[in-house]
Amino acid sequence: MFELLAQPFAWSFRRANRFNVRLLAKADPIHEAITGRGRLKFHCPNLLALWRAETLTTKEPDTIAWIDGFGADALLYDVGANVGLYSLYAALAGARVIAFEPEAQNYALLNRNIHANAFQEKVSALNVAAGDSTRISHLYLSRFEAAGALHNFDKPVDYNKQPFAPEFKQGVMGARIGSMSMGGSVAWRKTPAMLRIGRDRVKASA
Repeated sequence: MFELLAQPFAWSFRRANRFNVRLLAKADPIHEAITGRGRLKFHCPNLLALWRAETLTTKEPDTIAWIDGFGADALLYDVGANVGLYSLYAALAGARVIAFEPEAQNYALLNRNIHANAFQEKVSALNVAAGDSTRISHLYLSRFEAAGALHNFDKPVDYNKQPFAPEFKQGVMGARIGSMSMGGSVAWRKTPAMLRIGRDRVKASA
């Protein structure tokens, strides 16, 4: 029903003009997630991004509990940060975060969310695929959509090692975490770090 009612309006926005571009820019929907530590803002350009923001504390409660257990001055490496749900929650909890997100649309949205929450001093986002070596390759996208997931670096295979037909192949730099330098922020590398890779959470270094 919604698609039927929305279709005439959608068609009027297909061809860009000054009116509809300005209208869409002004709309810029933002979801404000309420957590036990405070509120976080997330830009929601589509329903998938809204769903991620709405389920911040319920989709992976074990991850939220893990972050709540961080000590003072913790450092989180968030590998595959997507739009920044757990990066921003960790920053809200007092941690410093290096967020790795190779997918271009997610990376842009991740930075918008960092900006919306004024966390640029707490979260540094890197548009690289963290891996076991430093090289230029491709990111194979399961879906070409902001807030999408289940992509794979270097080969079009899923998490079960089964091949899939990607919707898009994006050029990206892969980098080994241990080989990176934060330049003037060397102190970030000397702090014991926690590592999150998707749903896997470990103490990364001491």
